[in-house]
Amino acid sequence: MILPDNKVESYIDVNDSIDLFIDAFEKRFGEVEEQNGVYNWSGVEIDSIGKNLKIKMLHGIWTTKKNEITFNPISPEKAKKIKSNEKRGVRIRFFLKDGKDALISKANEIILIQIIESMLNSSTNTQNE
Repeated sequence: MILPDNKVESYIDVNDSIDLFIDAFEKRFGEVEEQNGVYNWSGVEIDSIGKNLKIKMLHGIWTTKKNEITFNPISPEKAKKIKSNEKRGVRIRFFLKDGKDALISKANEIILIQIIESMLNSSTNTQNE
């Protein structure tokens, strides 16, 4: 996404298994307090990328207005009242220790997607046992 000031904002969007996804992140990186649909992890270490990373996860809903789709953070309690799970989503941003966007690098993006898939597979296997 390109912001009005020409800065690039990179994120990963997830539209399914939202509760499982949040649980997997809390299991891997520790529980944090959700504030209005926003989860923040600091001091995270991810192999091949670095230490002291920051992860910001927004839990929200997708809305369409005038043919434009937007993502709006919403608390999990309010999201549970939404009838259709397909409108819920998670948007994740990763920051390097210097505050720069970790997803700018394609190599980092691939590593992070693989880690996320691994976390979800691990959580699914644990629930099935």
